[in-house]
Amino acid sequence: MPVKGNGQPSLSARKAFPLPRAGWLKALRQWHAARMEASQVSAWLFPAPWAWGLLAVMMALTLLFLTFSPMRVKLGGNEMYLAIALVLLLVLAAYTAYRGVRTLALFQFALAHAAISGVTIQLLNYLSTGWGFPYRDAELARLQELVGLDWKGYVFWVNEHPLVARILELAYMSHEWLIPFTFIGLVALGMATRLREFLLLSFITALACVFISGLLPAQGAYTHYGLSPASLRNIPDAATIYLHDLQHVHAGTLKQFELAHAKGLATFPSFHTVMALLFAWAWRGTWLQWPVWILAALIIISTPVIGSHFFMDIVGGVAVFWLCLKLLDAVGESDPSARGGLLRLPRWPGRRVLEPAE
Repeated sequence: MPVKGNGQPSLSARKAFPLPRAGWLKALRQWHAARMEASQVSAWLFPAPWAWGLLAVMMALTLLFLTFSPMRVKLGGNEMYLAIALVLLLVLAAYTAYRGVRTLALFQFALAHAAISGVTIQLLNYLSTGWGFPYRDAELARLQELVGLDWKGYVFWVNEHPLVARILELAYMSHEWLIPFTFIGLVALGMATRLREFLLLSFITALACVFISGLLPAQGAYTHYGLSPASLRNIPDAATIYLHDLQHVHAGTLKQFELAHAKGLATFPSFHTVMALLFAWAWRGTWLQWPVWILAALIIISTPVIGSHFFMDIVGGVAVFWLCLKLLDAVGESDPSARGGLLRLPRWPGRRVLEPAE
């Protein structure tokens, strides 16, 4: 192989032989660092200091509600270990930010905020349901019938098509992997501004859904129409798995629940609809835009069948997402880029990075 005087392969040799793997890794690191630097997002108290402040207020409100609520939360050993781990994670994030390791600090703060807000919102979901406002199933059913939407006809049609029912079930449950996929993907690809928008939207839309569902509770379409998923051979029984807790919390007869086994009790608005829109918005303008948009559409149309939602719950979810997005726009916290280039192949820095200087 032709070799230059400094012991490095010449340019002609580099064209004939592929670059070593270390060269690509070096280019990836530099590309990622450049994207993080271009985002101009501070890692300290990511996604935003005001989001941590709002979370602290919600945690205080949750403790206040728990003090006067007849319900008690049963905590196991795993929850205690999780609490200790989150405290240590926050300390580590602060230290990492102080040391200037921006990407790692950003990831640690984001993970801590997502985990703490998730627990807080789950508790608020039970507490707001316990306010005991009248169920609004009749009104939700009447509204969808006024616009000609036949919930029972739709469910029976899906039940007669096993493949459709299975696809909708898988789509409905896809949030379990879409959340970490989106979270990790945005960090790994240096889209700090997009990640901040995703986390802030997730947080404020979840809060909105929890409080609205507490004021306008509903048992769900299966209960309202007197149907049981068990009587429909292709509809999973999990479609009403939340119903026991919802009814007892609403009636004030649930004295204790396990945080590890808490269910989602919000019917109106549909938070699954909100999540589908969150995923679609996070991946906009990327190679995954259309696949994620198709999956998001499947999640939304699965909610009446698999989530026992009225069609109006979907309308409510869309409204919550749109209003919260406008709120982020108003305070300047949204990602203004229409095309984030999240999964577009990077423009490699060229020979100045991949090759030593002549």
